[in-house]
Amino acid sequence: MQRLDLPLLRPVSGVGVMALITLRVRHCGKALTLEGVPEDCTVEGLRQLIAVETGVPSERQVLKVGTPPALIKEVAPDTRIQEVGCCNRAMLILEARGGGEPEPELPELPELPELGGSDEGNAAKRRRLEAQGEEEVLIDDDDDDD
Repeated sequence: MQRLDLPLLRPVSGVGVMALITLRVRHCGKALTLEGVPEDCTVEGLRQLIAVETGVPSERQVLKVGTPPALIKEVAPDTRIQEVGCCNRAMLILEARGGGEPEPELPELPELPELGGSDEGNAAKRRRLEAQGEEEVLIDDDDDDD
């Protein structure tokens, strides 16, 4: 897996050796592994990384971490992932909020002839039924008696 260099993934603390951690993310019945995440990464940086890997925009992400999974609530942009319970080998549950997948476009349907009780349509139906040896039962929708 490639390591992404997003601005919010860069270490915020001063100098020193930065530890890299691995996180696992479950989404839509699949699991993916994020390797090389700085341990002092911000929650927003993590959301951006997850957006790149899953295609779910950060503003639509609902993240849960821990056992049992606890919701990572809206936090300040500079909140570190350690502060919300993310540690090395932690499992994150990702759910997409609102919007969902775009509705698939349906193909254009050809125009259908109007359904009605035209005499031509009834005559054709009557001929088909007679050819099959069956009788037709017509329902008269009109209120007037002919």
